[in-house]
Amino acid sequence: MNKFKKPSLLIVMAVFFVIAVSGCSKSKELLTPNEIVNRISDSVVHIVATKDLPVYKDKPYYFSFKDYLENPLNDGIVTDSDLQISGGMGLMFDKDGFVLTNSHVVNNKDDFKVVMKNGDEYDAKIVSINSDNDLAVLQIQSGKFPFFKISKSNDISIGSDVILINKDYEYTLCKITEVDKSITVENKELDNLIGIDQVGVSGSVVLDMHGDLVGIVAINDTVNNMSYLIGAGEILESIKN
Repeated sequence: MNKFKKPSLLIVMAVFFVIAVSGCSKSKELLTPNEIVNRISDSVVHIVATKDLPVYKDKPYYFSFKDYLENPLNDGIVTDSDLQISGGMGLMFDKDGFVLTNSHVVNNKDDFKVVMKNGDEYDAKIVSINSDNDLAVLQIQSGKFPFFKISKSNDISIGSDVILINKDYEYTLCKITEVDKSITVENKELDNLIGIDQVGVSGSVVLDMHGDLVGIVAINDTVNNMSYLIGAGEILESIKN
């Protein structure tokens, strides 16, 4: 009767090593720019933020003592309202209408509209805002929406190719030029920024060639034709918290 020999420990270890190496050697698929844009474009949105500002009659006197009491710091009375408008881009990251953007796009505004790629408009409200890292989350109040599940890019190094999604839903190929950059804006320091060699709209999405998120545009340097991004790692941490 034949007896089976037990495999030696060395053979078992060798088999596990081959399996482990072959598993690790599988790299994530590289995508074409058009494939990347097609995957994310329905989740990229425009944000319109508005605020009603009082308009005063340009008069050197008040019409009545009541006007003075109501508007003691203005040479006139409120006659109308003017609409202050700001805008940027954002990323729908959850089917329940959660949208990521910059805090400076929505800060000190009253009303918010999210405009989808197909032109549909939805009212939204601020769910969370953090001026320290210039991130904010809005939510559309009803409906289910196409969304992009955020996965952090592992290819964030100087010279790496990335894709900037433009406001017209076209793309621009660019390169990472800086990492771990700190910039002070309005007495607030933003850290761990990523620089790219193109100017984008606030909240514009930047992806690597695997379709993973590198970050969103926070600061533009038009003189040097650069943008600085809040990285995906910080974004994921903020959403988690």
